[in-house]
Amino acid sequence: MTTPGGEDIPDVSDEEQLVRHLDPRYHWDPKEQRPNTGAFRSQEVSVDREQYRTAEIACTYRPGYGFARLAVLVPRQDLGLTVRKDPLVPNPPLLFEPEPSEQYNPGHAVILDATSKSHARQMRDASTVLYRPGEC
Repeated sequence: MTTPGGEDIPDVSDEEQLVRHLDPRYHWDPKEQRPNTGAFRSQEVSVDREQYRTAEIACTYRPGYGFARLAVLVPRQDLGLTVRKDPLVPNPPLLFEPEPSEQYNPGHAVILDATSKSHARQMRDASTVLYRPGEC
């Protein structure tokens, strides 16, 4: 199996689901048992496209993290934010599919300009927790 280069990865479609990695030190509210708004508030919110990398795969190299799912339409359509592909692939591409890692992620994407607390709160509230930190 060959691995595509970044230019071979299709753009993010409206039908996709995104997976947000939740660092327990910064993105998780232990009292509320849900992500905090900081998990979705940044110039570039880093996410995985679920069709390329599921939370189960991400759990293999980030077992202490939590993971939440968010539909692309929430930031894109509901909030008017840009969601674009941002694949993390070597150049030139590897010949064989590597093991999951933080360095190789053809399904990496970013939600741009999610800097308002209102946007962050709406994305947090629309997300579904797949794994709480440490549940993997």
